[in-house]
Amino acid sequence: MSRVLAASEKQGSTSLIGRRALPGLKTLLATLVTVLAVIAVIGGAAAAQSAPDPERLFSAVEASLAELPTDRFEMRAVLELARAEVASNGGDVVAALFAWVRDETGLAPYRGVLRGPAGVLMDRNGNSLDRALLLRELLLGAGEQAVLATAQLDAAALARVAAAVRPARISASTAGDQTSAAMAQRLADQFGADLVDAAAASHRLAQAEDARRQLLASLWARTDAQAAALAQIIGSALDTSGSADLMTDHWWVQVQRDGTWVDLDPTLPDAAVGDTVTPATARFGPAQMSHLSAVDGSCRDLTCGARMHSIVVSGYAERWDGSELSETELFSVELLPAELIGKPIAFVASPEGWPESLDLFGTTDPTSALRAALLETTEWQTVLLVGDGQHGQKKVKDDGTVTEPSSGGVGGFGGGLGGMFGGGFGGGGGGASGELTAVWLEFELRTPGTADRIERRAVFDLLGPALRAQGVSSYQADETDRLARAAALAGEVQVAIYPAGLHPSVVSARSAARLLASRDAWTELYWTGGTADPSFLLERQNELNALVAPLETFEMLRATAVDPSADSGSGSQTSLGVTAFHRVLDLELQPYSSYDIVFGPLTGAGGVSELSSGVLDANLEALLQEQAAQASGRQASLNAVSDAFDADLAAGRAWQIVTSSGALDGASADLPGDIRQRALETLDRGQFVVVPVTGAAAVGFWSFDPVTGSIVAVGDRGWGQAMTEYDVVTTVILQLRAVINQYASMAQCLGIALTMPLRGESGVTEELAGCIFNLVCGQVNSAINAFMVSETNWTNVILSATVDALWGGVPEFGFGGFCGGLWKSISGG
Repeated sequence: MSRVLAASEKQGSTSLIGRRALPGLKTLLATLVTVLAVIAVIGGAAAAQSAPDPERLFSAVEASLAELPTDRFEMRAVLELARAEVASNGGDVVAALFAWVRDETGLAPYRGVLRGPAGVLMDRNGNSLDRALLLRELLLGAGEQAVLATAQLDAAALARVAAAVRPARISASTAGDQTSAAMAQRLADQFGADLVDAAAASHRLAQAEDARRQLLASLWARTDAQAAALAQIIGSALDTSGSADLMTDHWWVQVQRDGTWVDLDPTLPDAAVGDTVTPATARFGPAQMSHLSAVDGSCRDLTCGARMHSIVVSGYAERWDGSELSETELFSVELLPAELIGKPIAFVASPEGWPESLDLFGTTDPTSALRAALLETTEWQTVLLVGDGQHGQKKVKDDGTVTEPSSGGVGGFGGGLGGMFGGGFGGGGGGASGELTAVWLEFELRTPGTADRIERRAVFDLLGPALRAQGVSSYQADETDRLARAAALAGEVQVAIYPAGLHPSVVSARSAARLLASRDAWTELYWTGGTADPSFLLERQNELNALVAPLETFEMLRATAVDPSADSGSGSQTSLGVTAFHRVLDLELQPYSSYDIVFGPLTGAGGVSELSSGVLDANLEALLQEQAAQASGRQASLNAVSDAFDADLAAGRAWQIVTSSGALDGASADLPGDIRQRALETLDRGQFVVVPVTGAAAVGFWSFDPVTGSIVAVGDRGWGQAMTEYDVVTTVILQLRAVINQYASMAQCLGIALTMPLRGESGVTEELAGCIFNLVCGQVNSAINAFMVSETNWTNVILSATVDALWGGVPEFGFGGFCGGLWKSISGG
């Protein structure tokens, strides 16, 4: 790799390990999430270098994991800490583990199992039950016999417990005491000064940290201003009662000692072994968390006993049969998020009869070929993927009829998880007997102590809520409708159901594991370079993007932004958060995406603090969407509710609260039809809406729940904001469908046969060569900086450098990495 050049104001930033900017190109595209810098054009010859051994890079990744705080995601790490404490200071492991849970985890006010042991370990907060589950699991891991003890608190005991609510101890950054300069110098020492310019690398890392600080500062400035304004608008409807009553169901651990059960209750900050806040009335040793729902007797499902935070995810297809609309359930499954931490969830569709011979790399008119294939498909299989499992598999036809699958499994383009998520394809012409008009995902949130809440999200909706409410008398999908349906089903909906804050070290460990799992394939790519088959390249592109998924970025930033020390622990979440990430194709077959807050997590604080949590979520999704637009070089529009609200506050344009459906039209005249209907449906569910007084230009409204105090932004699609077009770099690494996504990005270069360079054909102009290189290789800068979203730690630095080397290579020397070989091939070298 060539030596990294110091970035000038004109040139922008370079990568961490030695790739000079490309000769003959003017710029590469901006980064996706944080550091909005470009790789500059420089000329001149460079001396030859020797390629680094990929195994050296992988070894560095493996070694870096030892510097992560593994006690955030591995129980054995806490056990090792306890044993080390005993070895140094005496005592026993039981007392050491009890003290660790008491001192290192905070107490939060909510009822039931939310986080589970893994969640408390990760974000260091939990109620008495979740903390007890963690302590019990640690004790069982230490070979002890331990059970759960429980009792209902009386008024006096409840007051003591409520007074003990406290945030987790704020831990040091996983970066430790290392500054950007120190880590950059360490990088140079490890890989050699001839490959790494420490000053340039330090500048790059400092840029990432500065971008992160600016993002969080902007997020909180917007959140504070908007939450204060909304508090004034909502007024007395804000609930400030707090949540002490949710703590009456008290849990702790008992451990067997010399034939007796000894109490271990870490609730009070000065608790000792043997102390309790109330005598136990029951003892229980569940084999798994879901068994806790049976403490009060037999139950029909996970939620009885009001002790399990769960969510039911269902899919529905809507059919117009020529006279009326009807719905058919595609799947329905109840999930316990405390057992799903780190497992991906996605809704996808798989086509029936998709032409296996279709080769978008081998045709001179791939747009027409793709369009025709989409429109000709008449049936596809829908499935919800959860970890390595799947739910559903019913088939839905273009006429809206639903059938059971003839064979198990998801085949064709729809199969697989990890870096190969993806929706299938659908389209076809509706038969004379009916038409498929919509597919929805429904989320039913079950929270102990509160009423169930239900939200729906459209995968596609050809009618819209306004027309549906007016009553449909006739409908026949035309080709535009059918292509819109097909294009939407070519996408996917990823879902994150998070019971706890996502710590940066957890994502660093996940990213490293994902890269190491494919080390052989990455090594092959490194050496084969531009001769790699396109399908092999696409697999690596999907893996590259999957190293840090968009929803992980959102969860990390949200956890980083929440202040855990505010309001006596009110920054700790007390209910599930549910966020979706939609990816679709438009009618031009270009990819679009959107974050979507389905349920924002509650904090249990009530009042303005609870309001601020929802406002923060809405602004974070808007800021991330805005950065994606900026990275693509496009003008960001005020298409998010929080953006529009922010602009109206600055301009003095009023918004007001509406508490009944009859008052909506008087409060906000001329709301667009679909937005008006969504607001009416929200009001009919007993929630309030905050709407702009001048409704004609509205992009959405705020939905406020007077019972929980939560607030969510709702746009015209039912999401927080409209879709943002992907930039030319990020499209190729997003997981829409590898082949389609690759082509859709290439179509933005030139309207000719852009697959030629990847097929090794000649006749490529310099302009086209540059466009292809930007398309396929410019993404490295984006992927690298995705690691730096929430923290610059050593593992992230090493991961960034490794991806830069394996994927990017050094094009001016023509060795190493795919991009080195590709540049040499398409530039005629």
